[in-house]
Amino acid sequence: MTVSPIHDNASLVMTGPIQIRNPEVVRDIRALADRLGVPLTEAVASAVRSRLEEETARRVASDVERRRTVENVLARIDALPKHGRALTDDDLYDAHGLPK
Repeated sequence: MTVSPIHDNASLVMTGPIQIRNPEVVRDIRALADRLGVPLTEAVASAVRSRLEEETARRVASDVERRRTVENVLARIDALPKHGRALTDDDLYDAHGLPK
C-alpha cells in the first residue's frame, strides 16, 4: 500500500479553501459574523479558537482529576499495614537476572 506524502503533512492537506455545504451551518456562520461585526473567516476562526480553548481546559481538568485519583489510590496503598521484611532483588531474581 502506497501512502501519499500529502496525507503525511497536515499543512499540505489543508492548503485549499474549506467548502461548507450545509446551509444551516453557513447561516450560523453568517449570523455570528454579523453579530461580531467581523468577516466570515474571522467569525469561523474565533469560534474555532474558542472551542479549542474549551477543549484544552477540559482535558487539563480531566488530567488533573485522574492524577488526583491515582495519588489517592497510592496514598491508600501506602497506608496499608506492612507485614514481614521488604523483598530484595535476590528474593525476586535468580543469578542471571531472570524472575524466580
